[in-house]
Amino acid sequence: MHNIEEPSDRASIDDEGTSLSKTNEEVKKPRTGYEWKNGAFICLCAAASILFLNILFTIIAASRAQQSSRSFEAETIFEGSCTKAKRWSTGFHILINVLGTILLGASNYCMQCLSAPSRKDVDRVHTHGKWLDIGTPSVTNLRVMGWMQIIIWSVLALASLPFHVLYNAAVFSALSSNAYGVVVVSPDGPAGSMNSTTGACYEDLVGIDVVQVQAMYQGKELEFLGKEDCIKTYGAAFLSNRRTLLLVTNDSSISSLGLFVGVGSLPTSVDDNQNPFDWMCTGPDTDLYGDFGSGTSQCFQSAVLKHVNDWTVTAEPFARNDIVVTGKDFAFTGQNYSGLLDSSLPQSTQGDIMGLGGFLRLEASFNTVNETLGFIQSQSWQTPSFESQLNVYMSDSVCATASRALSFSQYYSVDYCLSEKVEEHCRVMYSPAICLLIIVCNAVKVICIMFTIRLRRKELLFTVGDAISSFIKYPDRTTLGRSCTVCVVFGGAVTSYAYIGVEEYLPNTSISTVWSLGFSEARPETMLRYLTTYNLLAMALLSNAPQVILSSLYYLINSILTCMLASAEYTSYSVRRRYLRVSWPEGQQRSTYFLSLPYRFSIPTMTISAILHWLLSESIFYVRVYQYDTAGTLDETKTISTCGMSPIAMIFTLSLAGLALVITFGLALKRFPTQMPLAGNCSLAISAACHPPLGDEDAALKPLMWGEVVISGASGKQGEVIMPGEETNFQHK
Repeated sequence: MHNIEEPSDRASIDDEGTSLSKTNEEVKKPRTGYEWKNGAFICLCAAASILFLNILFTIIAASRAQQSSRSFEAETIFEGSCTKAKRWSTGFHILINVLGTILLGASNYCMQCLSAPSRKDVDRVHTHGKWLDIGTPSVTNLRVMGWMQIIIWSVLALASLPFHVLYNAAVFSALSSNAYGVVVVSPDGPAGSMNSTTGACYEDLVGIDVVQVQAMYQGKELEFLGKEDCIKTYGAAFLSNRRTLLLVTNDSSISSLGLFVGVGSLPTSVDDNQNPFDWMCTGPDTDLYGDFGSGTSQCFQSAVLKHVNDWTVTAEPFARNDIVVTGKDFAFTGQNYSGLLDSSLPQSTQGDIMGLGGFLRLEASFNTVNETLGFIQSQSWQTPSFESQLNVYMSDSVCATASRALSFSQYYSVDYCLSEKVEEHCRVMYSPAICLLIIVCNAVKVICIMFTIRLRRKELLFTVGDAISSFIKYPDRTTLGRSCTVCVVFGGAVTSYAYIGVEEYLPNTSISTVWSLGFSEARPETMLRYLTTYNLLAMALLSNAPQVILSSLYYLINSILTCMLASAEYTSYSVRRRYLRVSWPEGQQRSTYFLSLPYRFSIPTMTISAILHWLLSESIFYVRVYQYDTAGTLDETKTISTCGMSPIAMIFTLSLAGLALVITFGLALKRFPTQMPLAGNCSLAISAACHPPLGDEDAALKPLMWGEVVISGASGKQGEVIMPGEETNFQHK
């Protein structure tokens, strides 16, 4: 360190790091040192405006909510067309993302103001041989800040989490799914009348009585669909705009009223292995089913389309003769025994019911009552009184069931379809709980920004250029002639992915199958199952948690790029004379870049980040499906609330993220133009490089260039910035 006596006219530094005597340039354009508060005030206005909009939108949503859907978890603000619901939901999400980006940007600016050191902070730390980070968002700087700054910074950071993980779930769309009955009829349509038993079975299975079906047929209210269009339309996981389906066949053996084919899209829980259109695959072809995962099979629409020219289904009467078995705690035929298992019954009784039901399901169609009684009497039941509870008889009015016994059925070729179109019940919903939490966090941010503006901090050093300008104007005597060792730490990012049971959920993992699942499409095979809870908040946290990880990675990559590019600009002073790039330019100084990165880096970085956030939102997303039975009645007990995943979106996300990391690594390998010692964002190293000759405090306003000279009284060579007509102004050991 050199002991150089400064003349009395040299500008001194007060406790806040502000010059007590001003240069002519400063007199012309006075600076207060509080210029950063102008930006913070703009952030306050933005945050307050967004708070007002959030409150306003919540009030409007609450006023439009349906009385029948009142719930603190979620309420319906629109019900109807799925296309319109999707459009409204997309519009809300765009608005939410714009507001969230602005608010988080305002919050990040204030957090940077809180962590950016002032000249006073730097001088105090340098006296202890330590340093602070300049030009990059820094958490380590907080260790030397006041307790008020630390509290405000921490609260701003914590208040940002709900915006990352919950804001997008404040408004969401919900699908609707209609169960529908399928009937095979002759070209003349359903005709004639049914007895009371058959009519009751018809209405129970199809959802409407045969008279209504006849009226729709005669009134031409049913839409004609060719076989291919029929398969594509009804081969959907969730059918929202259609219901009853008539399959027309030229088979002369068909009864005038038609035969029962099956029920599609039955309301089921998300944990059940759903096979919504298995009735399509009941023909003789054996290649229509594929592995659904976990040992189950699923009817493939694509496989049915391959056999569209000879598409065949099975059908059976709506009511028939069958063996009926009744007991004290149950009553079933061979077709519906599995639905009568009651967990409240003893385990032994449940086992007996399953054993008897298995016999009835496989053998009852070929056995008489006496043969069935003989089987019952020949078995050793777990419950001694089980046999005595049973009553076996033959009934001529047993209804068919949705699962159908194929042994009763016959094959019928399909010529074309007639479809019933119905109103859609898709919804746009909002969550009062999430909206309230967002409003509270928004208000907290507004308060924190107000406290940030009230802080009396001057001359904040946001960029390396700010630090160079300050140290040249007011040199740091603790680093004069000091030997500094600058260490540049290279930070690497590692990405990994988890294999989330894809083979368990997908029929197969071929490229065509993965691609067909699409982006953000709700399908039974891509829904997460067997979770302990399907609560909206839990699902929102689960679906948006990866967004926090991605935001953290963006923060790290942005910090690495900022540090590397700041070092690159620092070393550029060794190539040619350049004006400093500072936050608030004076004279011919240059203005700093937006977000501290050159536009050729900041724009691609923000673009890639936005695309990755969108891809990630398409990779795992919240799904809610309201299911209606064949009569069009909502079954609230079967509402699906879970998360869906899109493998193809995951592949794109990982590929783009990997490409971004490779590019970052490639930039890190690029060499600097000269062997100028690096300072990075180390305030101590930057300070050591900035010691102009006495009386040259205006050097920071002129073009600078680094060089090497020997300064009298200092040990070793000193790096410096050379100005035209000057000998030394900017040194670095």
